[in-house]
Parts: sequence; structure tokens; C-alpha cells
Amino acid sequence: MLETWVMGFVSGYNAFVAPDGDVTSGLPPDDIFNRVDRHCETHPHSDISGATEAMVREIRVRKH
Repeated sequence: MLETWVMGFVSGYNAFVAPDGDVTSGLPPDDIFNRVDRHCETHPHSDISGATEAMVREIRVRKH
């Protein structure tokens, strides 16, 4: 269920915020979920929203 939420967040981000289209372009879903999981492991007080936002920021920084 949380994976569906993460992908919905990414879709919304892509539709309304992403300046260059698909922020996760080329990343398989498992890579996206693993990034969110790693954030949760290192930031145990973060919720799924915070972890997904952090994942998007990380990907954007690496692309630029």
C-alpha cells in the first residue's frame, strides 16, 4: 500500500512540479522504494511523506 502512495506522490510531483518531466526517469520502482526505505532506516522519526520528499530531492540533485 505504501508503495502505491510513493508512486502517486512521484506522479503528482512530475505533473505539477518537475521542471524536466519525470524526476524518476530510468529508475526501476524497486530502486525508488529502496531509496525511501533507506531514508526511513536512517531517519526513524520521518514519515512516508518526508521520506518520499527526501528521495525526490536526492534524485534531483544527482541529475543536475
